[in-house]
Amino acid sequence: MTVGKPVRCWRPIPRRAWQASRPASPRLCRAASYSTGRHFEARLAHVHGALFSVLNVALGFVLGRLSSARDRARCAAGWLGLAGLLMPVGILGEVYLGLSPVFVLVGAASMTASVVLTGVLTLGHWGDGKATT
Repeated sequence: MTVGKPVRCWRPIPRRAWQASRPASPRLCRAASYSTGRHFEARLAHVHGALFSVLNVALGFVLGRLSSARDRARCAAGWLGLAGLLMPVGILGEVYLGLSPVFVLVGAASMTASVVLTGVLTLGHWGDGKATT
Protein backbone atom coordinates (compact mmCIF):
# COMPACT_ATOMS: atom_id res chain seq x y z
CA MET A 1 0.00 0.00 0.00
CA THR A 2 1.45 3.36 -0.95
CA VAL A 3 1.20 6.51 1.09
CA GLY A 4 -1.55 8.89 0.06
CA LYS A 5 -3.83 6.34 -1.57
CA PRO A 6 -7.18 5.87 0.14
CA VAL A 7 -7.89 2.43 1.55
CA ARG A 8 -10.84 0.76 -0.10
CA CYS A 9 -12.42 -1.72 2.24
CA TRP A 10 -14.56 -3.37 -0.41
CA ARG A 11 -11.55 -4.50 -2.45
CA PRO A 12 -8.66 -6.70 -1.40
CA ILE A 13 -5.43 -4.87 -0.71
CA PRO A 14 -2.45 -6.80 -2.15
CA ARG A 15 0.17 -6.88 0.56
CA ARG A 16 2.07 -9.96 -0.51
CA ALA A 17 1.47 -12.34 -3.34
CA TRP A 18 -0.09 -15.02 -1.14
CA GLN A 19 -2.39 -12.47 0.56
CA ALA A 20 -3.70 -10.85 -2.62
CA SER A 21 -7.09 -12.54 -2.40
CA ARG A 22 -7.74 -11.67 1.24
CA PRO A 23 -9.85 -8.57 2.02
CA ALA A 24 -8.54 -5.74 4.15
CA SER A 25 -8.78 -6.27 7.87
CA PRO A 26 -11.60 -4.50 9.75
CA ARG A 27 -9.02 -2.74 11.90
CA LEU A 28 -7.35 -1.27 8.81
CA CYS A 29 -10.72 -0.18 7.41
CA ARG A 30 -11.69 1.46 10.70
CA ALA A 31 -8.37 3.30 10.91
CA ALA A 32 -8.62 4.43 7.29
CA SER A 33 -12.16 5.73 7.67
CA TYR A 34 -11.51 7.53 10.96
CA SER A 35 -10.79 10.89 9.32
CA THR A 36 -13.38 10.61 6.58
CA GLY A 37 -16.47 9.41 8.40
CA ARG A 38 -19.62 11.36 8.91
CA HIS A 39 -18.81 11.94 12.57
CA PHE A 40 -15.31 13.30 12.00
CA GLU A 41 -16.34 16.92 12.61
CA ALA A 42 -18.07 15.96 15.85
CA ARG A 43 -14.98 14.13 17.08
CA LEU A 44 -12.79 17.03 16.12
CA ALA A 45 -15.04 19.53 17.87
CA HIS A 46 -15.15 17.48 21.06
CA VAL A 47 -11.39 17.11 21.20
CA HIS A 48 -10.79 20.80 20.59
CA GLY A 49 -13.51 21.75 23.08
CA ALA A 50 -11.92 19.61 25.77
CA LEU A 51 -8.49 21.11 25.13
CA PHE A 52 -9.99 24.59 25.09
CA SER A 53 -11.63 24.03 28.49
CA VAL A 54 -8.37 22.73 30.00
CA LEU A 55 -6.58 25.79 28.62
CA ASN A 56 -9.19 28.12 30.15
CA VAL A 57 -8.97 26.44 33.55
CA ALA A 58 -5.16 26.58 33.51
CA LEU A 59 -5.24 30.21 32.42
CA GLY A 60 -7.60 31.16 35.24
CA PHE A 61 -5.52 29.24 37.78
CA VAL A 62 -2.27 30.90 36.75
CA LEU A 63 -3.78 34.39 36.60
CA GLY A 64 -5.29 33.89 40.05
CA ARG A 65 -1.93 32.93 41.50
CA LEU A 66 -0.08 35.92 40.00
CA SER A 67 -1.04 38.49 42.59
CA SER A 68 2.35 40.19 42.29
CA ALA A 69 1.78 41.06 38.63
CA ARG A 70 0.23 44.37 37.66
CA ASP A 71 -3.55 44.35 37.74
CA ARG A 72 -3.77 45.94 34.32
CA ALA A 73 -1.72 43.18 32.68
CA ARG A 74 -3.67 40.46 34.50
CA CYS A 75 -6.97 42.04 33.43
CA ALA A 76 -5.76 42.28 29.84
CA ALA A 77 -4.81 38.60 29.82
CA GLY A 78 -8.14 37.69 31.38
CA TRP A 79 -10.16 39.72 28.87
CA LEU A 80 -8.17 38.25 25.99
CA GLY A 81 -8.93 34.79 27.32
CA LEU A 82 -12.60 35.69 27.57
CA ALA A 83 -12.54 36.99 24.00
CA GLY A 84 -11.19 33.56 23.05
CA LEU A 85 -14.75 32.31 23.52
CA LEU A 86 -15.46 33.85 20.13
CA MET A 87 -13.83 30.78 18.65
CA PRO A 88 -16.50 28.19 19.63
CA VAL A 89 -19.25 30.76 19.05
CA GLY A 90 -17.80 31.40 15.59
CA ILE A 91 -17.69 27.68 14.85
CA LEU A 92 -21.35 27.30 15.78
CA GLY A 93 -22.24 30.38 13.74
CA GLU A 94 -20.33 29.04 10.78
CA VAL A 95 -21.93 25.60 10.93
CA TYR A 96 -25.52 26.54 11.73
CA LEU A 97 -25.90 30.06 10.34
CA GLY A 98 -23.38 30.05 7.51
CA LEU A 99 -21.46 33.02 8.92
CA SER A 100 -17.94 33.96 7.99
CA PRO A 101 -15.14 32.28 9.99
CA VAL A 102 -13.83 35.67 11.12
CA PHE A 103 -15.03 35.03 14.70
CA VAL A 104 -13.05 31.79 14.80
CA LEU A 105 -9.89 33.58 13.72
CA VAL A 106 -10.38 36.47 16.15
CA GLY A 107 -11.08 34.05 19.01
CA ALA A 108 -8.02 31.96 18.20
CA ALA A 109 -5.79 35.03 17.97
CA SER A 110 -7.07 36.44 21.26
CA MET A 111 -6.64 33.12 23.06
CA THR A 112 -3.11 32.81 21.72
CA ALA A 113 -2.33 36.37 22.84
CA SER A 114 -3.79 35.61 26.27
CA VAL A 115 -1.62 32.52 26.70
CA VAL A 116 1.50 34.39 25.55
CA LEU A 117 0.78 37.34 27.87
CA THR A 118 0.14 35.01 30.80
CA GLY A 119 3.40 33.17 30.06
CA VAL A 120 5.33 36.45 29.96
CA LEU A 121 3.75 37.53 33.26
CA THR A 122 4.55 34.17 34.83
CA LEU A 123 8.16 34.22 33.71
CA GLY A 124 8.52 37.81 34.89
CA HIS A 125 7.36 36.86 38.39
CA TRP A 126 8.80 33.36 38.58
CA GLY A 127 11.51 33.81 41.18
CA ASP A 128 10.21 36.71 43.26
CA GLY A 129 8.41 34.44 45.74
CA LYS A 130 5.37 36.71 45.87
CA ALA A 131 2.97 34.31 44.19
CA THR A 132 0.16 33.36 46.54
CA THR A 133 0.19 29.82 47.85
